[in-house]
Amino acid sequence: TSRHGNEPRWFYSLLGGTEMRNTFNPNLMSITNTRYLLLPQASQLSKKDMDSFHLTELHNTGRYRVYENLNVSPRARFVHNFIVEPDEKRVDAIVLSPNFDPKNVAVVMADPGFVPMADSLQVNGDLVEIDSYENDRIVISTRSENDGLLVLADNWYPAWKGFVDGAEVEVLRTNGAFRGVVVPAGEHEVEFAYISETQRLGKVLTYSGLLVVGLMIGCSQLMERKPQ
Repeated sequence: TSRHGNEPRWFYSLLGGTEMRNTFNPNLMSITNTRYLLLPQASQLSKKDMDSFHLTELHNTGRYRVYENLNVSPRARFVHNFIVEPDEKRVDAIVLSPNFDPKNVAVVMADPGFVPMADSLQVNGDLVEIDSYENDRIVISTRSENDGLLVLADNWYPAWKGFVDGAEVEVLRTNGAFRGVVVPAGEHEVEFAYISETQRLGKVLTYSGLLVVGLMIGCSQLMERKPQ
């Protein structure tokens, strides 16, 4: 993800610590938008594992095998059902559970404020398109017949702000480590923007420093040209 990669502790927690114990969890591979896996030949998966992980083998180089995750979720998607779990320690367990449906349900730590659909599998007509993806700004066009949660498979971080049709909305920490914003029914433009006061201050100080250095160089050159 942009800016913070996979650095935040909440992502490491979901991943299973520095040992990455949950790397091959099917739900984790789905919500992180992991479409392909490249494994050494010695790590060949059994048919049981491939079925469990929803993988199919695409290519074998002799040294490596390339697998495709058939259960991958889109990088940005709507969900119309959710589970509210304020206990941070329990969120990961829910997300990684085999009973959790990562494509149609999201786990949030606060009530998103819309009525979840009893059967979100029956939802039709959702449209989510990423129009622009930059380091500090992402623009997404959406269309839905129902209120829902737009989930983006990028790390949640306080400096990332959310806007729906230009109006700021709360960015919910979703599925333990990712971003979600509530989007009402209809057609909308959703924007995620990285807005950090620390970053702004750093830019101001940098430009101020460059200005001072420029003035010093200019004054020095004028002094050298001044007749003795």
